[in-house]
Amino acid sequence: MEDRIGIAGYDGKGTGARGRQRGKAHNGAVNGTTWTDDGRYLISVGHDERMRVFDMITRANTLANFGPSLKNTHTTPLFPLLAPSHLSPMGRDVVYYPNPRDIVSFDLHTGRLLSRLRIVTPQSSVAAESGSRNLTPRTTSLAWRAHHVEMYSAHADGVIRCWQPRSREDIEVDNEEKEESGNADAEIERKRKREELDQIVRDLTKKRTTYS
Repeated sequence: MEDRIGIAGYDGKGTGARGRQRGKAHNGAVNGTTWTDDGRYLISVGHDERMRVFDMITRANTLANFGPSLKNTHTTPLFPLLAPSHLSPMGRDVVYYPNPRDIVSFDLHTGRLLSRLRIVTPQSSVAAESGSRNLTPRTTSLAWRAHHVEMYSAHADGVIRCWQPRSREDIEVDNEEKEESGNADAEIERKRKREELDQIVRDLTKKRTTYS
């Protein structure tokens, strides 16, 4: 897991190369592995809450650092998901990692966090309907729908969620809602200022009462 050279040799031409049949990948149990489409890279995840990317030509760890966002405490299998190569920009691979309460995506080779998908649970959840308090929305698996820009996530509460990219219509609706909300806030602020001004006028024009 610390080897950034692999078996290719120190000069890249085989000089000083060393053989290796096995190596330690994680400080803890490994409970998930997946390959890139071209088979060039192998991704592993483990109970040390790390995700490692291995170059399978040189067998070296690319040392991509995905930061402290990863959670992996359950003994069940946990598999990261690679976005289809035709949906990713040229020269970039995007990997999705199933955290218990969100799904995070990273640039596979730099480790840069790209997005965070929040798991929203309605009040009338499956857990409440079943009468059980132990069911949680913990993400258990991820899958792409073939030939569509859709990702599906399965959860321990029995729900399967569908994720799609935001359309132009979605963005326009969000902008309209923000504009309406801004107008409402501005109206409330104007009303508050009018009431304050009216109170000042009343205080200034109120007749003074004296008692003899």
